[in-house]
Formats: sequence, structure tokens, C-alpha cells
Amino acid sequence: MGAFGQAKCPHASLLAPLAQVLKKKKKKLTSKNFTIFAPKSISTDMNITDNFTLEEMLSSATARAHGINNYDVPYEIVIALTKLCVCILQPIREHFKEPVIISSGYRCPNLNKIVGGVTNSQHIKGQAADIYLDGDTKREAEYFSWIRKNLDYDQLILEGNEKTSWIHVSYISPKKNRKKSWMQLQKTSGA
Repeated sequence: MGAFGQAKCPHASLLAPLAQVLKKKKKKLTSKNFTIFAPKSISTDMNITDNFTLEEMLSSATARAHGINNYDVPYEIVIALTKLCVCILQPIREHFKEPVIISSGYRCPNLNKIVGGVTNSQHIKGQAADIYLDGDTKREAEYFSWIRKNLDYDQLILEGNEKTSWIHVSYISPKKNRKKSWMQLQKTSGA
């Protein structure tokens, strides 16, 4: 099991960089699946994995436009985002060998309300990310299919409306992931 308790993600070794950063202040923090040592503050520019930073998981143009601080997050959110990046996003990046654009990661409750998210959204818990593929339906289908066949996710949803589409993917833990997947595309009425 190692320093990360019950984590069974095959990519759990990628958590090592975070562990090194968090051990500096030696403040113990326990989560359902991880026991780590957390510093008093965490820099948003720290790398969670080789290709993902905490900043990009917290960043929101909507939050900035509305003057919402989406960066003041408890350690539990950082842990959840770390698991999401290590067990879902980094493997996607490695498989497709191209940048993975996150259009929405963590959302504070106020931001979630403004964007029309459901009250029990996994984004609020740091367990979900929306992947934006610039409306490329072929790539969306490839990503969706590969994630569905190869990763241990909780929810996998191909979502969209008449303007854009994205892939919503979430991760809780190996024991709690439900492997639920579906497509939820809104259609406009014909003219």
C-alpha cells in the first residue's frame, strides 16, 4: 500500500511528487483513501502530475468574470484532484500523447451555482473534470471509448449543447467508482 494507504490506481506512483511537497511541514491529514502529510499552504503552481498543475484544476474564466475566489480549497479537495489527475487525466494524456484541455475542474459551491451545476456535483468535491476537445466529435468518441474500456472511473458522460460538447469524467476511489457512462447531448429544435 505504501504512503498512500488504500490507493490501488495503477498510476499511484505518480503521487510521489505531491507526497514530497506535502511532507515538508509534516502536518498529518487523513482522507478515506490516503494518509499524507500536508503543509500549511499549497502553491497552485505545483505540479500534481507531469502534465497537470493544481492551477489548471482550479482555474475558471467564469469565476474570474464574477469575482469568485475558486482557489481557497481545503486539503481534501487537493487530495481528490490529485487522485483524479493521477488515475484518470494523466493516463489519458499518456495514451493520446497530446495535451488534455480541462474546461472545468474544481468548482466552489458559488461558482457551481452560477454555471448551472447540480447541487451534488462532483466538481464541488474535486472529483470531476470536463475535457474539452474543440468540438471534434471523432476525438470525443475516441476519448470516450478509450476511457470507458481502460480506466476505473466513477462517471463518464459525453455532454453538450448546440454550441459545444465535452467529456465529463469523475473518480472517487477503486471501491466507490460506479463505472457509469452515458451520452447527454442537448439538441436544438429544427427550424
